[in-house]
Amino acid sequence: MKNLASLLALLLISTATALAQRIVDLSGNGIPGVEIKCVVSCQQTAGPVATATQVTTTDTEGRFSWPLPGPPGIGSGCQQSVNYSYTLKKDGYIFTRSAFRYRPPSLAPGAYDDRLDLIQGTNLPAWANVSAASFVTDQFIASEMILAGFGADLAARIEIATELLTTTPASRRVLVKDFVGVEKAAKLLFVSPGQINYVTPEGLANGPAQIRLVDENDNLIRIGLAEIKTLAPAIFTANADGKGVPAAVVVRVRPGNVQNYEPVAEFDQQQQRFVPLALDLGPEDEFLVLSLFGTGWRRASQTNMSVKVGGVDCSVEYVGKQPTIEGLDQINARLPRALIGRGEVDVSVSFGSFPISIPSDYFVTNAVKLKFK
Repeated sequence: MKNLASLLALLLISTATALAQRIVDLSGNGIPGVEIKCVVSCQQTAGPVATATQVTTTDTEGRFSWPLPGPPGIGSGCQQSVNYSYTLKKDGYIFTRSAFRYRPPSLAPGAYDDRLDLIQGTNLPAWANVSAASFVTDQFIASEMILAGFGADLAARIEIATELLTTTPASRRVLVKDFVGVEKAAKLLFVSPGQINYVTPEGLANGPAQIRLVDENDNLIRIGLAEIKTLAPAIFTANADGKGVPAAVVVRVRPGNVQNYEPVAEFDQQQQRFVPLALDLGPEDEFLVLSLFGTGWRRASQTNMSVKVGGVDCSVEYVGKQPTIEGLDQINARLPRALIGRGEVDVSVSFGSFPISIPSDYFVTNAVKLKFK
């Protein structure tokens, strides 16, 4: 963002009018010819989901209006469930986000709007930056979370961080610039030609951000665009793919506060994967506490979150930083005895209030699985 003053001026103008949507490059210049495609859908009172599509493009100054095609189909059932989904596209370009959602406030239940008035785009050499826990693309990032950057020819050699993390292993730096123009160096965990894992800096301002990979002379190697939020939660998994059994433990608490750690996963030789290990909740004078490990939720409120195992609410005892590893977060939740005999079940963690504020203040982690005797 070389011309920060110009870009901030554009932001203030768009915020004041709430109508002047623009897509701009890193210098604040408009990007023409970006396709904004809207697919509106609704569940009709009877019959299949109905859809309609409308497309517009940015003008020479990068300006556009979000297209709002009329709801497809007829009937009150359709009118109560209209959803607008937007995608951005221009060959060779990446954007702050390429997908947005909108449900008008007049259509209940659950109005939401995550569209942006000002979107950054670039056609410089790019790399993909995702949560190192879930690996889901086109999602938010947060301060002090662990990300994985993927691309080609990112570095000349492999280097793994020791206990003391640095910002310049393998002659590489990752610089994160937030929307107010403050740029900070990330701490790097792992550097290789195809992947770099790092911890985002603390104190990043919410909004569009740039993630630059540079060499020791500050020459640009790759750039990524993202949107910073207060939370960007995801759970690490035993198979390191964002799916299946979590990277977690349970603590068995016996009378007298005697505590023992137990695994939640076992390795299946036939599948060559970790699978859920059946958990025994034991006699009534014992209980199990599940410790989930992830990233992106350390600023969450314990009073405004939910942990469900097999659809059963679990009492949350702790949410915040994991105390020994940078960027790692932890949730402790007591497992209720209603799970006895349930077999394999889903574990879901949500933050915020559905459907009041989607998705700006409502976040759901990747779903993982546990098993119960």
